[in-house]
Amino acid sequence: MSALATMSERVVERVSRQFGKNSSRRSFLAKSAVVGSALAVNPLEYVLKPGSAYAAIGCGPGADCGSGWTVFCCSVNAGRNACPPGSIPAGWWKTDNSPFCGGHARFIVDCNATCGGCGCGSSGICAPGCYNCGCRCNTGSCDQRRHCCNEFRYGQCHQEIGCVGPVVCRVATCAPPWQFDPSCTTTSATDNRTVLHAAPCLEPQPPKVEEPEMWTITAELPGTPAGTPSAQWRSIEIALPSGFKTATLRMYSTWPKDMGPVVWGAVYYSGQAQGLWAAGRQWELWLPGQTPIDSVVNPKAFAVKLVNKGARFNTAGTPVTVTISGT
Repeated sequence: MSALATMSERVVERVSRQFGKNSSRRSFLAKSAVVGSALAVNPLEYVLKPGSAYAAIGCGPGADCGSGWTVFCCSVNAGRNACPPGSIPAGWWKTDNSPFCGGHARFIVDCNATCGGCGCGSSGICAPGCYNCGCRCNTGSCDQRRHCCNEFRYGQCHQEIGCVGPVVCRVATCAPPWQFDPSCTTTSATDNRTVLHAAPCLEPQPPKVEEPEMWTITAELPGTPAGTPSAQWRSIEIALPSGFKTATLRMYSTWPKDMGPVVWGAVYYSGQAQGLWAAGRQWELWLPGQTPIDSVVNPKAFAVKLVNKGARFNTAGTPVTVTISGT
């Protein structure tokens, strides 16, 4: 591309490069619509800085208070895309070919204020003073739409409640409302004027990686003095947590390095036992003194048994510290 290429040519090339591969015609058109809006709202931000077209759109069209639209719930509910306390889902509509839902429909759920003990008469909307919010313009982000102002109800949700207050805020979801809220019916309404309505708090967030919960069991295998009859060898049994995923057993003896004990070990499964080492084939292991030895425990096991057979020259019978850690 020459240095004299226009901005629009650069945009077309960028759109084709980003969306042309592995995209259906439907998803390409949906994504291109987002890019077109990004260019209309903030062209230099999108063309000159790498990043999401959604981020360049910001809050989309109709984001000011004077537009008459209702604010998104995540903008007024501590980032949560859900109806805040004092409100209920009272109706919904959809937008077709939403770029926020991969070219499929996006659903907008109105959260209307609850009225307490007030009545509504024929209007279905209770009077101010019956609900716990007041009409205002939102601040704090580009989503400056109206909060608790619009006296309107689509009515597909919570039809058993005949009296509600104004719309507090809106929830945006790619899942049909009746799938996660049984109070909502499938009666459809569509308003494609809101297809690009957005808010910063609706930007996709990276999935949270849950750290596995760690557990540790510490025990002491008593020492067995040299020459002790086998019937008197010291032993311990350790029960393992149910359903654990990984586990490592560590043994350590403080006796001099060349005088460590021989340890017999077994893992117990349902109805059988196997050696602790060499994938169940080895039952005995020499434990060098002052040298930790780690062994992986099969996650199917429910218990471990260790027997200290002692060391030939260790007349004191030094104990072995045993630690099992896992998730």
